[in-house]
Amino acid sequence: FVVRLADGAWLNLAARNCTGPAMVTASINHDVFVPLSQIAGAKPPPPPPQTPRPPHAPKPFHPANRQQPARPGPPPHPANGSQSSHRTGSSHRAKRGRPSPPPPPPAESEASEPSQLRPPDAPPQPPQPPPPPGPAPAPPPDRTLTEQLESFEAFLQPTPEQFAQKDWVVSTMKPLFEKHTGGTFNMFGSCENGFWMNGSDVDACLMIRKCTQRQSWVTKLKLVQCLVESEKWGRVEVVRSARVPVAKVFSNQGGGDLCDISINNVAAVANTRFVRTFADVDPRISTMGRLIKHWASRRCINNRSEGTLSTYTLILKLFYYLQTCQKPLLPRAVDILSEDTERARLLYAAELAGQASGNKIPLERIPPDLESQLPRCMDAYLAAPELDDDLGVMRPLPFLTEREEIVARCPNLADSSNAEDLGSLIQGFFKLWGDEEFAGSRTVYVYDATREANDHGVLVMCCPLTGKNVNPFTPTTWRAIHSEFARAADMLANGRRFAEICEPAEGPPMRVHAECESEVEKAINPASSTPTKPSQAD
Repeated sequence: FVVRLADGAWLNLAARNCTGPAMVTASINHDVFVPLSQIAGAKPPPPPPQTPRPPHAPKPFHPANRQQPARPGPPPHPANGSQSSHRTGSSHRAKRGRPSPPPPPPAESEASEPSQLRPPDAPPQPPQPPPPPGPAPAPPPDRTLTEQLESFEAFLQPTPEQFAQKDWVVSTMKPLFEKHTGGTFNMFGSCENGFWMNGSDVDACLMIRKCTQRQSWVTKLKLVQCLVESEKWGRVEVVRSARVPVAKVFSNQGGGDLCDISINNVAAVANTRFVRTFADVDPRISTMGRLIKHWASRRCINNRSEGTLSTYTLILKLFYYLQTCQKPLLPRAVDILSEDTERARLLYAAELAGQASGNKIPLERIPPDLESQLPRCMDAYLAAPELDDDLGVMRPLPFLTEREEIVARCPNLADSSNAEDLGSLIQGFFKLWGDEEFAGSRTVYVYDATREANDHGVLVMCCPLTGKNVNPFTPTTWRAIHSEFARAADMLANGRRFAEICEPAEGPPMRVHAECESEVEKAINPASSTPTKPSQAD
C-alpha cells in the first residue's frame, strides 16, 4: 500500500496478517496518519538514482501517475469484440506493462513466522501466559520499612500480560462455555478479590442448574475439555480427585496455566466477594495482603495441600488484625449485614428469647446478654439455599458490598484517624500473630472480631459466612507455622529488612523441624541410629 503522509512524503506499507478490508484499513489508520516530522529520528528516504529509460519503456509506477477511476455512468459498448477500456485491476496494469510496487521487506523483529499465520476462520488464540515471577529486587539498605514495602509492592503487582490473559478468558472462553453448558461463568479467587499479584493464576466457576452431584460436575468439566480442544486453545486436565473437581486449562503457547474451572463452587464465589468488599474499604489493605502472601510463600507456609495456610486463612488473619488494632480500619462482619439478613437475625433472636420466656417477643434491638447466644456466622440466618437448583443462580449476598453503604453504617470508619504507614501496620500484624497467646489453642471470629480459648491445641479460624474452620491443622503443624510469625515479629522488632524476613525457607517448617529433631536425636543417642550388624548365626 502506498500512502501519502501529512508532510508530502510517500510511504510504502506491507499489510501482514490482515484477513479483510476492515483489518487493512485499521492497519493503515493506525500506522500512517501521523506526520513524518513527528516520528522521532525519522528522516525521509533519499530519492532513488535516476537511470536512463528506453524511449518506449513504460513510466515507473508513482501514485501521481495512477489512472483515475472512471466516473459513474453506463459502461461503453464494446466494438469489434474488444474489451471495455475502463477496466482496472492488476491484470490491466500487467497488460500495460505497469508493475505493482513490491512491498518493503519486513524488519527482522517484525517478521511473522509461517506458523503464526491463520486462516480467516481460525478461532482466536489465547495470549501467551506470563512467565513465573523471579525474586523481588532488594531495596537499598538505608530505606525505611515503609519504603522497602512500597518497593516490594511495585514488584508484586499483576503484570499487563496477566490482565490480557484474564480479558481473553472473559471475552473468548466465557461466551462459548455459557452457550454450550447453559450456565453462567464467574471469576473468583485472587484475580477478583483485590489481592491478585504477580504470578497468580485465574480461577473461574460455572454455575449450572440441576447439577448437584459430583459425577455431574465431572461430566460438565469433560464438556469444557472438548470445547477447549476443539477450538485448539490448548489442552485440559480434569482433576477428579480434588476436593472440588477442576479442569486445568493449559495454553498451547509454552504450556502455561490459562485458568482453572470448577462447577457450582458457590462458597468460593461468595468468599471472594466478601474479601473484595473488605479490601475496597482502604487501599492499604490490598497492599498488606500481597506483602503477607509473598512472605508466606517464601517461607513455605502458604500451601494448604501441604497442610499449611490457605490464602483465605491469611487474609482472614489480616482482617482480624485490622478490626482489632488501636484504630480499626475494618468493621466487624456483623456490622455490614444486609437489611434482609439483619431482619432474619432479629427474628432468630426473638424466637430464642421467646423460648426462654415461653412467649415470642418482638425485638428491635438484640440485648447484649442474648447477643452471645446467637450463631456467629451469616449463613445461620438464611433460609434459602446457596444456589437455586432450578434457576442456577446464587442467592443474594448476605452483606453490604458498596463502600459508601458500609461507611454510612459504620461512621467510626469515616471518622477514623488511622494514618499509620505500611511499615507500622505490617509490624503490628506480625506482633499480634507472633504473640505466644496464639501458639496454643485459640478460636478467632472475623464475624464479630472476637477470640476465645479452645481445647484443640491449634488455631481455629472461623469463616464469617459459614462459621466453619477454614484451615484445620495438627498441633505440630500449627506450632511450626506460628514459629514463622514469631520469627518475623522478632526480626522486625530488631530493625531487620523485609527482604531478610522473606528469605526463602529450606522447606515447609514441619519438615525442617522434623529433620532438626532427628539430628538432635542422633547427637544424643548415636547408637539408636547405627544399624546393628547381623550375627554369624544369622
